[in-house]
Amino acid sequence: MMSFSSLFGSYYPVDSSIHNMSVTIKLLNFFLFILVMIGSVSLQLHLFILAVLILQIIESKVPFRFFFNMFYGFRYLYILMVFMFASLGLNLELTIVYLLKFVLIIEYLALLVHTTSLSEFDYGIYKVLNPINFLNFNISYISLVIGNVFRFIPALITTENRVLKCQASRGIDYVHSGVVGKYYAVIYSLKNSLRLTIKRMKEINNLAKLRMYSVKQRRTNFRTGRFNFYSLMLLAFHLLFLYGYILEVNLL
Repeated sequence: MMSFSSLFGSYYPVDSSIHNMSVTIKLLNFFLFILVMIGSVSLQLHLFILAVLILQIIESKVPFRFFFNMFYGFRYLYILMVFMFASLGLNLELTIVYLLKFVLIIEYLALLVHTTSLSEFDYGIYKVLNPINFLNFNISYISLVIGNVFRFIPALITTENRVLKCQASRGIDYVHSGVVGKYYAVIYSLKNSLRLTIKRMKEINNLAKLRMYSVKQRRTNFRTGRFNFYSLMLLAFHLLFLYGYILEVNLL
């Protein structure tokens, strides 16, 4: 059985240019990427983004099988999306674009998670939100909440994998079932997975309190990454994505 935890994964500790990038630049790049994904329907732009993403995956030194498992794990959803788009009357090019959107988003998220530790996520979100600190928002608390969202997704997938293994001994076998059986197994186990994941998130927050973490104090991080030439180059590529989208919608 393919591990559900391998679909989204967790931080993969290795020395690479992507790992050593400034976490604030990573998050800024991700924001620009999502902005383009929301609005663009250009196949050429999506293929260009795919090429840049593949280069980042290679440069990250994270085993390629992690990203392939992510892609392969959603194979049934791709089929469902194709049928849905066909029923809506979308042509072949638009169908490919929307499939690419989904693949690019999940693979970009996987790259972000594999190359950025959770503490860096928290710190990076804090730094990105810091400019609005003049509004007297509790930036540390907001960054903690957003960080918990990033934690929740891989934690849910890992928990779901364990629940599926446990319920296989009770007759609901995900591995040896067909498409309908797999769907039933996942839906049947989802309630318990959500309950256990929420419990796990509470434990993580309690551990943070035991380590004297406080949302009332200014955040620091022993490793923040550096704004180097590689960070600048990737930022330039993401700005090119945005420029391509601007040209697509004739804003210039």
